[in-house]
Amino acid sequence: MTFKKRMSDTLGIPIDAEFVEETQENQLVTVDELDLVNSDDATVDSDYVYARKNLRELIERGMSDLEEIANIARSSENPRAFEVMNGILKTMMDANKDLLELAKSKKELKGSTPKDVKTVNNNLIVASTAKIQQMIENLENDESNR
Repeated sequence: MTFKKRMSDTLGIPIDAEFVEETQENQLVTVDELDLVNSDDATVDSDYVYARKNLRELIERGMSDLEEIANIARSSENPRAFEVMNGILKTMMDANKDLLELAKSKKELKGSTPKDVKTVNNNLIVASTAKIQQMIENLENDESNR
């Protein structure tokens, strides 16, 4: 049974209806964006979108928590509050690094595909010997003029 079918049965919504999920920022995100697809590129893209969305949400929540704990630490002047604030700061820095590493990993995965590589094994030049010699001389002149 597919995810959409289970959701349709659970919520009593016809399967043709648009499935949406409302995020904390009141943005609508279709569930299809989060579904995993069998193709490799689509899976990489889907996983990237899902992981990036989660990391960004965690970073936003962490920033608001950091502001609250900073206020508590300033008002109480308790060493434990400052220790907790430092822990949250370290966690936020790690989450930001993870977000950047995620983008770098996606770029590496996308860049490693052989689509971009063009290999020419057999070159065939259809020209006379005089024409080829003239081309070589022109190349040598261009290189010496640089």
